[in-house]
Amino acid sequence: MKDHPTFKDLVSLNIKYLEYVREKTYIIHQYIKNVNDSGGEVENEIRNLLGSFLPSRYKVTHGYILSAKNQTDEPLVSPQVDVIIVDTLVPHSIFVFDDKTGMEVVPVESVIGLFEVKRTLDKTSLLGTSNKKGAIRHLYDIVNSVGVEKNNSDRYLPGGLQIGGAISGGNATNPIVGILGIDHAETLYSQDKAGHIEHIQAEAENTINPLDIIGSMNGFMYALADNIPPYNFKIVNPRQEDREYQYKLIFENQVQSKTYIAARILGYVLAYVQNCCGRKADVESYFFNRNL
Repeated sequence: MKDHPTFKDLVSLNIKYLEYVREKTYIIHQYIKNVNDSGGEVENEIRNLLGSFLPSRYKVTHGYILSAKNQTDEPLVSPQVDVIIVDTLVPHSIFVFDDKTGMEVVPVESVIGLFEVKRTLDKTSLLGTSNKKGAIRHLYDIVNSVGVEKNNSDRYLPGGLQIGGAISGGNATNPIVGILGIDHAETLYSQDKAGHIEHIQAEAENTINPLDIIGSMNGFMYALADNIPPYNFKIVNPRQEDREYQYKLIFENQVQSKTYIAARILGYVLAYVQNCCGRKADVESYFFNRNL
């Protein structure tokens, strides 16, 4: 008998809790017919999960991203974001929008991660329908509404001090962008071409470009990878403009458990974030803006 848990035991514990959340939200959605409650529960659990393993320097929140270019122009506001990761070593909150839910408004300069959350990842949730926007398009609109950058080559020290692009060392400021869920449809990797993730990527066209990762904690991961064999997962920060990037797919099978894949998802997020930092905001553009 073991006298202490293994690493796999500890990771599995988190996964088993998410399995409970998955079943709970299924009941809320299927029988109580409250989509908002089930969706909100999943978003909250994903935020808690990310917040539990990221360094305390980073804050996991949700709400709106604000971008202010100067004191004259009205600041731009993003659509609502399910998960925002901000760097607390730079100004990272304009104001709290809702004390009860913790929803807040954050400056774009502080953002190092943003995610859309779906309970179940499938073609409909990713691409949407004729009358409802999917997660891929929603993230694309968020990125473009406030000028979230993926190709800024400048380097910064923690605290937002810029050291230029030609100097080695420092961190990039381009945030990780992704879609996370606690379940997924098997069609994402089955022979059904219409529902396969690669077909979804092709159908999404350029709107998928900002995405680094799409992952389900129940055993599915699709993220940026090397362009050469064995196509290992790769952090790409900054991106190069007008370049196509390779994605890699893994899913639960006889070789790879859902615990293994969930750990890969969390590891990918952590590896990206630990080499990313916020930059100093122009405080006057926000708080001395003439449109207030």
